[in-house]
Amino acid sequence: MAPLIWSRFSLSFMNCRAQLRSQSFKKHSGYSVQVGTDAIVDNNPKSPVIQNLPPVLFTLMKSTEPWSDDYYTFNVETAMQSVGFERLVTVASDPHHRKILGRKS
Repeated sequence: MAPLIWSRFSLSFMNCRAQLRSQSFKKHSGYSVQVGTDAIVDNNPKSPVIQNLPPVLFTLMKSTEPWSDDYYTFNVETAMQSVGFERLVTVASDPHHRKILGRKS
């Protein structure tokens, strides 16, 4: 059985373009251990709180975060799988955010 090794990776992905997010995963994958579990904490675009924002607040939020539209269509789990993470688990950490755990084996 492989040893349990943890790595942490947290960014405000919603503040980045999709290309930068993808590059971040590739770069992080190169820094992380060959075997272990990584945890990512980030905004959850599927959160009921965000999904049900009044249009005025949603527009205001988008005006301060220019890449948020792009972020809502970016699949973090797929990006993690593309650089070798398996057995992904996504859980809500609070009403607005999520934790994504992925294991490299």
